[in-house]
Amino acid sequence: MYQCAECSIPWSGNGSWINNRTTGTVARFRSDDHVTRWRDGGAYSNDPVADRTWVWYLRNC
Repeated sequence: MYQCAECSIPWSGNGSWINNRTTGTVARFRSDDHVTRWRDGGAYSNDPVADRTWVWYLRNC
């Protein structure tokens, strides 16, 4: 995910994520109705064991 866009997430369940974009870039985790339900703390940030069951889309900027 290199360009600023909303992307469909092809996985579900628990797993990890890493925001390794430009410092301060915030990722927005969105539900099936495209509503942002959670934002990360800005790059660089990660979660090695995240609940992704509700995440359908991600906006990476």
